[in-house]
Amino acid sequence: MSALQFLGDRAPPVFAIIIQARRNDGKLQGYQIAAFADFKDPIPRLQVHAVELTESSKWKMCAGAAVPSSFKALAIMKWGQDCKEYNVAVKAMTGEFSAHPAMQLKVKWDHIPRKLKHISEIISDYLPGMALMAGVSQKPQHNPSREISTIVAATSPRTVIIVVKTPKLTFYNQGIQLPVLLPINDRTSGNQLPTAVFQALTEVPELLKTADSAECVIEKNTLKTFNGKKLEYEMPDGCYHIMAQDCSHELNFLVMIKRPHHFPQGKAVNVKLSDLDIELHSSDESIYLKVNGKEIQRSELPYHNSDGVHLMREKGGITLRAAHHGIDYLYYDGRSCKLQVSSWMRKRTCGICGRNDGETVQEFRIPDGSLAKNAAGFALSWIAPEESCSGSCPLQHASVKLEKHIELHGEESKCFPLNSVLRCLPGCTPMRTIPVPVGFHCLASDTTLTGLEEHPNLEQKTEDMEDSLEAHTACSCSAVKCTA
Repeated sequence: MSALQFLGDRAPPVFAIIIQARRNDGKLQGYQIAAFADFKDPIPRLQVHAVELTESSKWKMCAGAAVPSSFKALAIMKWGQDCKEYNVAVKAMTGEFSAHPAMQLKVKWDHIPRKLKHISEIISDYLPGMALMAGVSQKPQHNPSREISTIVAATSPRTVIIVVKTPKLTFYNQGIQLPVLLPINDRTSGNQLPTAVFQALTEVPELLKTADSAECVIEKNTLKTFNGKKLEYEMPDGCYHIMAQDCSHELNFLVMIKRPHHFPQGKAVNVKLSDLDIELHSSDESIYLKVNGKEIQRSELPYHNSDGVHLMREKGGITLRAAHHGIDYLYYDGRSCKLQVSSWMRKRTCGICGRNDGETVQEFRIPDGSLAKNAAGFALSWIAPEESCSGSCPLQHASVKLEKHIELHGEESKCFPLNSVLRCLPGCTPMRTIPVPVGFHCLASDTTLTGLEEHPNLEQKTEDMEDSLEAHTACSCSAVKCTA
């Protein structure tokens, strides 16, 4: 049934508006606008008609919309002499695109006014340059000459694919980050996507309050990453973890955190900014601050320098602001730490706070760029190595051969881990361990390894199997043996 089949023949208008004005030449000019609706029909429809109130004029506008099914909606507008000169049709559909829930919007036209056509040609001339500046890919393509279509597919709650086809070009971007989470999962269908989008839009007012930054929080044994993922993790005593750092070539900041030996219920934080080294630690009674090795009393705050770094007292703790370096706000109260990074640090961070890219499915990225098998393996991988073996952390990252009989594809094999695990330093005895799942690359047992091949570089090797290794998380050290 046509969206423009006149509904006024069987029902009165929902409303009618008459607008009239007298011109300078004394003639009356105006329009009559009427709306009609039929929501009881199996195909709900809405129509709007406008007529020019001049005896000699035959100008009319006829617009209608219909919803033939739960996954399709249509709209058409005709105008001009008896609604026959110009027309534009719009079709919206939901479905799947590359196995992801998606929406498609098509705009088609047969005839449009000359001025509108001229404006569209000007815009189309600028589109390639605008797309290039926005980081959107494009390629020349002969698409339908009087049609523009857009496909939006949700690849995750935070990312979408967008494909736009114009008569001469196709634009696409496969990793657009959304400012809000879409309430979708692997079972979400295409016709549920519009509802998910509407629900996400209700979060916009709250989003605007915190639009410029992402926050990571570490408190007791709980970590919340920049992307909002929460995990339980008990830090090994005395070992600095890379909480967050600028992982681009600019290296604007580095924030490390540890659970100190002398105050295990608290946290100690170290921040490195250009030529500044800021240390924050605590006891039951006080919070202590050092800048480049010099102790600064809380009563001496605020502290400012010429590079835009500010240290202040706030709510029983100390705050750091260094927006020029990418840190909007860091709050430390001795037992917890909150870190907000600037919006321009999006996708540039790494550490236990995550990549700040909205992609929680791949949240557990470890320093070599691969994905950890679980939260514990992820967090332990970000323990920073000590500059000296006499430091407070008795742990080191080590590659450990799987010491058990393995038969793979019918032959005996020796297997090497693709990632290192934590082990106590030589001279130390493990007091606490946890199993960590690790991927292994395996070789036939009779394969000969000589020289440097005894410690093969496994970063580019395939994963042949998965097994667990014991990661050491607490050590007793009587005499640490430092290697040259």
